[in-house]
Amino acid sequence: MVLIQDMLREIPPVTKIICSSSLLVQLLVYIQAISKYDLYFSLSHIFGKFQIWRLFTSFLYLGDSDSIQTFFSLMMLFQCSTRLEERTFRNKAADYLYFLLLGVTVMIGYASIVGFTNLSKSFLTMLLYVWSRYNQDVIMLIFGFLPIKAPYITWVYIVVDIILEESIAYDILGVFIAHVFYFLYEIYPRLPLSKGLRAIKTPNFLVKFVDYAKLTPNEYAGYYDD
Repeated sequence: MVLIQDMLREIPPVTKIICSSSLLVQLLVYIQAISKYDLYFSLSHIFGKFQIWRLFTSFLYLGDSDSIQTFFSLMMLFQCSTRLEERTFRNKAADYLYFLLLGVTVMIGYASIVGFTNLSKSFLTMLLYVWSRYNQDVIMLIFGFLPIKAPYITWVYIVVDIILEESIAYDILGVFIAHVFYFLYEIYPRLPLSKGLRAIKTPNFLVKFVDYAKLTPNEYAGYYDD
C-alpha cells in the first residue's frame, strides 16, 4: 500500500487529474453505471438537456474497456502527459494547463461546426505531437519492436488508422492544433519579427490558480511573475 501511495505521489498533478478522471470514466462504462453515449460531445444535449459534463467526458472516454487499443491509448495518455508535464513544461504547470485549455477550446469549437463526438483521439494526438516536437532525437519502439524517431510517431499512428480504415479526421485536428501551438509558443518568439514578444502568454489568473492549487512545487511559486 505504501509503495502504491509513493508511486501515485510521483505522478505530476495535472496528469494525475486527467488520467484518474479517464480511468473513472472507463470504469463507470465498464460496470454499466453509465453509457458511453452519455459521454460524447453533443451541442443539443449540452444546451438542450444541460448535460454540461459532456464538455469534459468527450476528452476522457478512450473507447471500449475490453479493447486492447483502449489500453494502449490510456498508456499513451499517461506517458505523453507525464513527460510533457515533468520535462517539457517542467516547473511551468500553468503553461501546460493553458496549452490544454487552448487545445480543448479549439476542439470544442471545431466539433460544434463539423459534428465531431468523441474528442479523446484528437486530444491524445495533440499531446503526442507536441511531445514529439520537443523530443526530436528520441528513438521510440512502435508496437514494441519497430524503432522510429519521435517526430514520425504521430504519422505512423495515422498510417495505421488508414490501414485499419478508421477516420483520421480526429488525428488531423489534433496535429493541427498542436503544430500551431508549438509554432506560436516555441518558434515565433525566436524569430526577429517577434521582437521578443510571446504570441502565447499564460494569463496571470491561471498562474495564481496553479500556485493556489499547489500544482507547482512551492520553491517555484511565482516563476511566471517576470
